[in-house]
Amino acid sequence: MLRHIINFKWHLNKIKLNHTFSTIYALSSGWGKCGVSIIRVSGPNSSEIIISLTKNPNLPIPKKAKLSKIFCPISSELLDTCLILWFPGPKSFTGEDCCEFHIHGSSAVQKAVFKSLESMEGVGIAQPGEFIKRAFYNGKMDLIEVEGLADLIKSETEQQRRAALRIVGGELKSLYHCWRNILIKNQADIEMLIDFSEEHHIEILVEKKILTEINNLHVAINSFLKNSMFRGERLANGFRITLVGSPNVGKSTLFNILCQSNGAIVSPIPGTTRDVLNVSKDLGGYPVIYADTAGIRKFLGGEKRTIDESTIHLIEEEGIIRAKDTISQSDILLVMLEAPKISFSKKSRDTLSIIKYWQDTVEKYVRNELTLDYSLFHKGGSLKVKNANTEINLDKHTNIEKRILFIVNKCDLLVNHVNEIYEDFDYVSNIFENLIFTSCKNKKGVQRLIKYMIDILVEMCGDSSKGDPFVHSQRQRNSLAVCDKYLKNFLETEFIEHNYVYLARTLQRASRNLSLLAGDAQGGVITTEDVLDIVFKDFCVGK
Repeated sequence: MLRHIINFKWHLNKIKLNHTFSTIYALSSGWGKCGVSIIRVSGPNSSEIIISLTKNPNLPIPKKAKLSKIFCPISSELLDTCLILWFPGPKSFTGEDCCEFHIHGSSAVQKAVFKSLESMEGVGIAQPGEFIKRAFYNGKMDLIEVEGLADLIKSETEQQRRAALRIVGGELKSLYHCWRNILIKNQADIEMLIDFSEEHHIEILVEKKILTEINNLHVAINSFLKNSMFRGERLANGFRITLVGSPNVGKSTLFNILCQSNGAIVSPIPGTTRDVLNVSKDLGGYPVIYADTAGIRKFLGGEKRTIDESTIHLIEEEGIIRAKDTISQSDILLVMLEAPKISFSKKSRDTLSIIKYWQDTVEKYVRNELTLDYSLFHKGGSLKVKNANTEINLDKHTNIEKRILFIVNKCDLLVNHVNEIYEDFDYVSNIFENLIFTSCKNKKGVQRLIKYMIDILVEMCGDSSKGDPFVHSQRQRNSLAVCDKYLKNFLETEFIEHNYVYLARTLQRASRNLSLLAGDAQGGVITTEDVLDIVFKDFCVGK
């Protein structure tokens, strides 16, 4: 928790005095050979730096808040030409005078310019995140926008980008300000009761209104926290999708198809995969982590083995243990079965018979072949029937944190009457939401599987550009949790006259925690330097 709150302007001046360098610089473009490299400079000495590097004391520096493009020579030992962009303080990113040198993109040219900058008094290399940190101290951004910008820089998928843009654009800050205004208004109403408590009729009406509004706010913040805990973390770190099944069922083949790589060894020999393989990918704009696991099978006790066979046996058992551990950490499970091991001799068009048959088939496979607790998968449910009015409802316990898709693979091996069998597959697939027939060899059914997984991700996480924004920032969640705790204490306290001061103080403390979210959010306060270091430490140099 924060140890103290201090005046914004005083702290700002203190931080500025503690800066090692008044002017900082860094390479803002990527390292390595490229057509153009950009070196950004920020600080009061920016204009002097331009004059010094160009060897031109008469170079005009624009005084108006206007972007000026100046083509000019730098000293002959550095390079022939460069483009200089000048940003006066009020219009710059950091709030200080800034300039950018757009130079030829070789390492030699970059080092030459750096050497010239290093030789100047009061000029030094920027630390990671220092440009953004100066923007914060100069009031150009608040902590919520800073964290949103960090998310935007790190975003790798479309949904991550959309979520971060909403934070940078101020939607999250507006939501926090709205909640804070509700607290301030109700705090004022309580203080009014302190002065006019003799009006009993007015007192009852105001107390009822306050309790209603604070309770609604408590519900809203509590719901926001739960939603951000799941959606925010998954969107930041990725949804875990795990392939589970017996040895040689086709998990590694499907894993390679989904990852569009050959990361997993594919072999007809059972037990090829021993450890858990993880690959991060973009699936429909959502970050996912595919996990290929060791094939799960039972070992018969008392088997006689050679020393080498016993070693292999122990390694495979460890792989199975790790596979089962991965299952419990997964959001989506892809449980694979083999079509040749399932009886298709009798075709039926009786829906209830089909439901019962596939329910028994899947359950026996999970319990007997995979030796897994069936309830681990879906809170006691299994196959989801599409028709909600079906007499047999197998999905009685919905668990948003884990979904399952049953995949019947190797359908290409059913050579007898293959066309009729595929027709039967289509009929069965139309009954269930999470039963898919595939052939990884010819990739039949894979696109349907991918569509199912994307639909699940949309259902679990939603569209990041709609609804309330959400965050994965632990700092913000901690402040909201403390705020919610004060609201809960408020609601549990009876409204009696001598408690008015305590109740007003409780709302004030809740409001203060909302103020701390933005760093200087309307309250003129910022967090301690330790907290700021946590916020800025993950930014790269040049930002």
